[in-house]
Amino acid sequence: MNNVLLALFLISYVVMIVALVKGYNPSLVLLGTGILWAVLGGMNLQGVLNDLISGQFNAQAVSFMTIIFGSWFAQVMIQTGIVKTIIRTAVELGGDNPKILIAIIMIVVSVMFTSLYSIGPAIAVGVIVLPVMISLGIPSRISIVAYGVSIAVAQLLNVSQYVVMRGLLSYIDEIPETMTSPWTPYAFVAFGVGVVVSIAGVLFMYSLSTKKKAKKVRKVKSWAVKTSDSDEVTFVPWYVCIATIIPVILMMAFKVNIFAAFIIGVLYAILTAKITYRKIRIFPMISKTFKTGAGESAGMIMYMACAYTVASGASAIRPVLQNTLGGGCCLKQH
Repeated sequence: MNNVLLALFLISYVVMIVALVKGYNPSLVLLGTGILWAVLGGMNLQGVLNDLISGQFNAQAVSFMTIIFGSWFAQVMIQTGIVKTIIRTAVELGGDNPKILIAIIMIVVSVMFTSLYSIGPAIAVGVIVLPVMISLGIPSRISIVAYGVSIAVAQLLNVSQYVVMRGLLSYIDEIPETMTSPWTPYAFVAFGVGVVVSIAGVLFMYSLSTKKKAKKVRKVKSWAVKTSDSDEVTFVPWYVCIATIIPVILMMAFKVNIFAAFIIGVLYAILTAKITYRKIRIFPMISKTFKTGAGESAGMIMYMACAYTVASGASAIRPVLQNTLGGGCCLKQH
């Protein structure tokens, strides 16, 4: 019987991978896989409804709220003009050298996304960054890779990502609630190495692409690149831009709760921007950015909820796999 269950588990695992690769709705695929694994592990209907689905959603409420707060914080950084100011400053520092510009933008994006979180901010910042890089003669493929890799590297130090992944690995008791010592040094080292390696890789790709091009690309001065100034705030002083790293510093250096860290970062950003641009209305901006952030993070929350279901379903079938594969397998109960 255990051999049959093992075969069904392997088949379902392959089917899940194929379905995800083919582009089927990932949330439904993960939810269905988690339920199937739980049933294979001997869980009855009541257990599936109460423990697997409802229980997991209740247990991971902190992770879901973390996603919302991270997206809210990102919206504040965008609406107050902080993101646009940082990107514009990076372009000015890069001058007319595309390689220097690529390196600076990748560093800036990586640092910003140690606090920014969710899909919406990634799109919003990309709308600013990518047109600038492409207009300066950097190939679109290189620009997209540079931007995507920078966001990926930032997840090594992203405080929201840490809390979300901790919820996914909740069965491991050794993981602290916040990204603090002894994890902090490893996170910084991994982040630094990731930034250096990713920049080197993108610059290598850029060098290859420029050698293959026979025609010359029209050079554009970085100061001549224009971005859309439709936002209410288009430029803020440096002390307002500090808000981007406030949550990371508060969590790692002072062990502040992630929600409190985001709230402090939001209030600092809005109040300091208010000093510069008196047209900003504090309470309407707080409400508007929270509503936008919550809406943009809804899809990601649904996806993560189904991913947690898969993890819980894998825990349910773990005893069966242990009995079949032996007690020394990697699925040993913690």
